[in-house]
Parts: sequence; structure tokens; C-alpha cells
Amino acid sequence: MSNISIKDKFALLHNELGRPMTAAEVSQYLPFFSENYIRANYEDFGGINVGGRYLFFERSLINALQ
Repeated sequence: MSNISIKDKFALLHNELGRPMTAAEVSQYLPFFSENYIRANYEDFGGINVGGRYLFFERSLINALQ
């Protein structure tokens, strides 16, 4: 087993993926897309669906938009 704490694991993920964002936050950055459109097309924006919750990470979103 790894001796890395959960706090350190989250810090590593944050460094790799950037900050997690909701569909509402993404629609604030991209006002020409509605929150509903972003949810319906979450994969196109680099998002993931975790138990009905849509999450977008900064780096994944940037990569999807390029």
C-alpha cells in the first residue's frame, strides 16, 4: 500500500487536472453555451459524469476547446 495521504493525492490530482468546475461555472466562462447544453454535451467539453454530477477540470476543458 502507498503511504501517500488522501490530502496529498488530491493535491497531485489538482496539479495534473486543474481545479474542478461545475457546468454552471463552465457556462460562466463560455456564455454562448447554456448550462443545459454543456451538461448534454459534457464529453465534448472534457467533462465526466460521476453519479449524475457533471465535473469539468480546467486542463481537460482547455484541451477540449483547442
